[in-house]
Amino acid sequence: MNPEELANNYINSRRVIADLFGKEWLGSGENNELQKLWKRTDLIAHTELLIFGHCLEKCWLINKDRAKYFVETIKKSSNRNERRGCIYEIIVAGAYYDEGSTLVEFPPNPNNPGYDLKLIQDKITIYISIKTYGLFQRVDEFVEKSKEIEGLIKQNINNGCNSVFIIDDRSHPNLLDWNSLQEVLPKLLNSNSKKIDDNWSIFVKYTTGNSPTIIKNIFREGSISPEMASYILFLITRLHKNDLKNLFDKIDDACINFEDHGEDNSDAVNIIFVRVPREIDLESCKLKIDDYFEHKQSSKVSGIFLYQPEFVFVNSSGESLTHCYKFIINPNNKEIKHINIIPKFLYGLTNKGSVPIMFVTGINDIMSKDVEYYKYQSGHIFYQPSNEKEKPMIINGILIEPLISSTPIDENSIIRRQLLPENDALLLL
Repeated sequence: MNPEELANNYINSRRVIADLFGKEWLGSGENNELQKLWKRTDLIAHTELLIFGHCLEKCWLINKDRAKYFVETIKKSSNRNERRGCIYEIIVAGAYYDEGSTLVEFPPNPNNPGYDLKLIQDKITIYISIKTYGLFQRVDEFVEKSKEIEGLIKQNINNGCNSVFIIDDRSHPNLLDWNSLQEVLPKLLNSNSKKIDDNWSIFVKYTTGNSPTIIKNIFREGSISPEMASYILFLITRLHKNDLKNLFDKIDDACINFEDHGEDNSDAVNIIFVRVPREIDLESCKLKIDDYFEHKQSSKVSGIFLYQPEFVFVNSSGESLTHCYKFIINPNNKEIKHINIIPKFLYGLTNKGSVPIMFVTGINDIMSKDVEYYKYQSGHIFYQPSNEKEKPMIINGILIEPLISSTPIDENSIIRRQLLPENDALLLL
């Protein structure tokens, strides 16, 4: 899609959202996921609104009454899971509408216990149950503690740049572990230092500035300012063992629900569509599902589609939304390899399996192939501009490659320049 098409699609998506949700409501609150995104000006927010608005338009074409029901529930419900369920039914329905199925329709009852969406492809009827598990229980706690560590760094750094790497790959940290980290970290800043103990591995790289390669930045020339205090933080901890167990229990529950309420028609194909949290490797989920099918040879479930959206850096095109997936077919069920169960999204790349995580450090990027960690990356960088008359440029936010949009992106054709998100978490997708 060329930049002009992308801009026109984005404008249309915002128009659809504004028409159905109302501009006054969209701009009036900050607790709802959609209201938060509506106010943001970074590329990740624009991308989510682009896809959501496009899918909402398709959902309206499928069933206006159901689209109205989803909109009202998203606006009025105080239950986060209920809102998220409606958001995801919109997204999945819109994506399968674009995929080209002969028919896409919702069940008569929005609270239908069996399936959420019905497709017909080449006279094959496909029933889809949509489950979304966006966040592990302890993500909010991890982010809160990581921000406390970031605040401690801000209070104790000198001019120049501190690159701080903190890893706990032995176990999920408890409160005593976090307290010990806060006690020892200030003593390690402002020097090249490291400390490894039973809980944490801490590495600090320090430069006084004027180093053009300390931060990889393909969009901005110039070195780190020696007269300002900059830092980058990478904090990685193991998942709690119960997080994985809870996710697998939910997948089991989704399978059991289909066993109880799925279609008995021998010609029906029953698919569970599962939105998987970013912290889990899709291959781990596949192994669990393979085990389920091995022990449930009479299962009504024909297959499970695992979906995991993520923003990743692509060398050729910069930052991009990537739709990661795995489709696990029940080997004991009828042959379904000829149906097209991969949804088609308006924007983004597709990847079969989870993507490895790269932390951008500049000289030596950290590639983590094991994605089953909590990860926090943030920073506050001052660049010394090449033109001495300019003031130092501040880049705030996560230290993936800076996100630039030079395309008109709203009704008034305003050109946005340096647009960085507060974090790379997806609120809708």
